[in-house]
Amino acid sequence: MNYIGISFLAIIPALLLCWYIYSKDRIEKEPFGLLALLFVAGAVVYFPAIFTENALIGLIDNAFACKVEYSLTGVAEYVSDGAFAAHSFLCGIFAVALIEESFKWLALYLITFKNKNFSHLFDGVVYSVFLSLGFAAAENVRYAVIDGWDTFFLRSVTSVPAHMIFGIVTGVCYTVWHTYKIAVLKEKILEGEGVITIQKPCRSAYWLIISFVLPFVLHGFYSFAEFYTSDMMKMLFYVFIVTFFALCFVFVRWLSAVDSIDDEVAFHLLSMKYPQLKNRGDTTLDDLEEMERSE
Repeated sequence: MNYIGISFLAIIPALLLCWYIYSKDRIEKEPFGLLALLFVAGAVVYFPAIFTENALIGLIDNAFACKVEYSLTGVAEYVSDGAFAAHSFLCGIFAVALIEESFKWLALYLITFKNKNFSHLFDGVVYSVFLSLGFAAAENVRYAVIDGWDTFFLRSVTSVPAHMIFGIVTGVCYTVWHTYKIAVLKEKILEGEGVITIQKPCRSAYWLIISFVLPFVLHGFYSFAEFYTSDMMKMLFYVFIVTFFALCFVFVRWLSAVDSIDDEVAFHLLSMKYPQLKNRGDTTLDDLEEMERSE
């Protein structure tokens, strides 16, 4: 087997999807160095993630060893559908989805949460997708090298797009958090100027939590369907992939079309909460900080 050739081909699906997302960033393209860093970071965190994942699956397999029987031909079967479902649930939800989304989310947060280039609504989607597809590329290379061409082609149209889907969901929620975080800073500055009196502060933390929880739930269902190989689950699995993949392409096109500066969106959110701000125009966070320094 030509390992270099198959490894190169295994990366192509992820690169094509990265190019698609990059092409939809219509207002201000993100720096190539930052995007390359995110893609490589996604590939790097794959290795500790898969090590942790395999260790947890090993522990779960040992815990369910008493629930497995072997036929005369050596085929392993669970003693009941309930045991099979429980094993699949624990492996899919906690050993795979939780670990993989945790590593990806942490890398995304550490690299971008204070990055000065994070200035538009679409940026969070770009960052999250590039990191997720870096993870997917490393995963695809590993499976292609170990299992060969059949696995490579199958995962190229299932696992790689799935990681993009999870990345889009993460990125949307992450951008909402980032925008609300800016609104909170604006709110504090305006209160310090005496322009407003904060009655109920803007909350942003729960969007940060949702940016992890929602893709984790989606990934959990995806991985559970991979482990629990019933005919019904297989059908749901492919319906899930096709439906969410189509919806994500539609949503990406829409979000790209309405993309705008998150600083201005944050001020708009505050203007809806405090009507007296509408006469101030689209004041940016830099404008407010400059006002505060000049007093």
